[in-house]
Amino acid sequence: MRVLIPVALSICSLVSHAEQSTGNNYLATIVVTASRAEEPLADTPARMQVLDAATIESLNPRDAREALRVVPGLQLRPIHGKHGTEVFLQGMDGNRVLVLVDGLPISPTTGSTADVTQLATLDIQQIEILPGAASSLYGSAAMGGVVNIITRPLDAEPKIILSMDAGTYPGKEVHDDPLPQRHYQAVASTGLGSSALEDHRLQVSIDHRESSDFDLNRDSYPTSHFDGHRSNIVLRLDSDWDNRLGEGGSRLLVEHFQEKLTNRQYTLAGNEGRKEEELTRWRFVGGGDQVIDFGLLSWVAMWERQTDHTAQLDNSSDQMAGNIWRNPHYQQGKVGLQWNWFERLSDLLDIELVAGAELFREEVDQSKREISLSIPDELSPDASVHELDNGTYDITLPEVPEKGRQAVDVFTQATLDLYASDSFELDLSPGVRWQNDSNFGNFTAPSVGLRQSFALVNDWSLQTRQSIGVGYRVPNLKERHFVFDHSVHGYKVLGNPDLEPEHSRSIQTSFVLSDQQALQFEVAFFNSRIFDLIETVDTGERENMGRVSIYRYDNYANTLTRGYDLSVRTHVWDWLQQRLSFSYLDARDLDKNAPLPNRAKHHIKGYWRTIFTDRFSATVTAEMQGPIFTKINTSVADSETSPAYWRWDLATNLELTPRLRWYSGMKNITDSVRNPRDSYDRRLSEGRYLYTGFELTL
Repeated sequence: MRVLIPVALSICSLVSHAEQSTGNNYLATIVVTASRAEEPLADTPARMQVLDAATIESLNPRDAREALRVVPGLQLRPIHGKHGTEVFLQGMDGNRVLVLVDGLPISPTTGSTADVTQLATLDIQQIEILPGAASSLYGSAAMGGVVNIITRPLDAEPKIILSMDAGTYPGKEVHDDPLPQRHYQAVASTGLGSSALEDHRLQVSIDHRESSDFDLNRDSYPTSHFDGHRSNIVLRLDSDWDNRLGEGGSRLLVEHFQEKLTNRQYTLAGNEGRKEEELTRWRFVGGGDQVIDFGLLSWVAMWERQTDHTAQLDNSSDQMAGNIWRNPHYQQGKVGLQWNWFERLSDLLDIELVAGAELFREEVDQSKREISLSIPDELSPDASVHELDNGTYDITLPEVPEKGRQAVDVFTQATLDLYASDSFELDLSPGVRWQNDSNFGNFTAPSVGLRQSFALVNDWSLQTRQSIGVGYRVPNLKERHFVFDHSVHGYKVLGNPDLEPEHSRSIQTSFVLSDQQALQFEVAFFNSRIFDLIETVDTGERENMGRVSIYRYDNYANTLTRGYDLSVRTHVWDWLQQRLSFSYLDARDLDKNAPLPNRAKHHIKGYWRTIFTDRFSATVTAEMQGPIFTKINTSVADSETSPAYWRWDLATNLELTPRLRWYSGMKNITDSVRNPRDSYDRRLSEGRYLYTGFELTL
């Protein structure tokens, strides 16, 4: 029976993802993101990158961020104003990179940016990265690319997996616990009965990550990291059948995520205080597919609700004035239908067609409570005010009334095998997506891709790809309506309801030379223009006697991102796997002829996995990030920069028995960290980390 999983943004085809033996041939990996249909990586119409399960496991990651760190050209950055990490692809930040799990979007933690530290690695089969404009297949928010996390198929045999690891940041921990950083995982799966026509499988998985705060500067009160936990709990039911129409399947999924974080910081008045964040998310997914006489029909429905409570508090009960509580609520829903069809039109021409439609809706609102010394002159009529015994005022108001948007999308993409022989293949892939947004009207995003494959001598092959696509992104509800009050850090960011959509043009070219077994060389070039880029601008307004700067979202820039990625993969000897890459990025504001901030121009990555025996392996990874501009002033020469750094990690895995694995390692071996006294330093905030753990399969 097939194991079915949803793919693509939200109308997903539930397609087969059974484990396949491809040996050392990376290009034989089966992927789904490039065309919303199953195909070998070698046949995709657009350039793709894949992290397989073996690579992910070799890294011993605690979350998806630690796995993504090795992807060539991909940069990771802290989410501004919140604990978490966003993904940058080809110079595009997390607002413009779509992060999916089994083809469905996850709720952004700040209203726009997905936090990859919230994504557990427990069930990951592989991670597929599609760089460049992908709006023709995936719509708004995919202007910079797509990261699609594919989960493992469920096992029909009863199985339980338990794992635990613990570690410490030596010399930086605030508390005396010998192993303050802990990670627990548990999976239980079983079949629920099967017959010749039906098969059902059930799985419950739990991933719980605990963290104790640590500090890069032990002489100061504020901490560099949070004290708290993140938890993912997933209940999943997969079913397959074979009826009179043919094979089919379905999936039902319920997921609960919670994070509760606290870290120490000074208040705006300079007192010792703390910031508390508590986020809860519920996610419900149902979908299925059915083979029919003329293709594969797929359907999906998803609903997700997220509640975020954030508090900035003074530690002293006598200094309550200035305490602020904010409660944003976000929910999104999506339903979709997709049709896949393949037909051999002649001996020389094949066509694969995908077409679909989807309906999306999102809503957001935000309330605020604060303790104030006085009642503001301008106060919403919906606000409630209570005078406290100490003469201060407890004020609660709806800071952002409920706002929403909905969109209807229709898309199609065809892959035409125009020519195929023993020595040459030529594919053409045109696509288009039409969207009607309730706030911004109609937009059409076309794309076209070409793939050529040349068979060379001694099983060597050359793959070349060229594509051009139009991207677009409507302003999200955060950028239009939210109020991010970080007065404790000296600024506020206000939404702007008058924003206009962004749009882009992306050109991609790549060359892959491979012996289809042990060696692969790749060079990829990209050039993207973004028009009406939405970013925060300083309004010049000030509050609290000039101590709080007011920023607002605005369409203010036309930008260019261009560059190239060079990479090599080798597996010449069975005992050594090696991957090296160098990435160059030129990202600039064309209106000001200035670089875009928080983007490294040069990036080097390395991965070496040594298999000493059938049971023991060690993996070393390296990353060099060049200096970055962190604030652009009037003159580039006077702008603020963050220094370059190197990071080295070591991970070991030992199979003690067929059912028991012991793993350990050291992250950031050289303890390369930022200067905590320099607010413009964007180097690593997590220092050397030692850990050990085990995994038991029952």
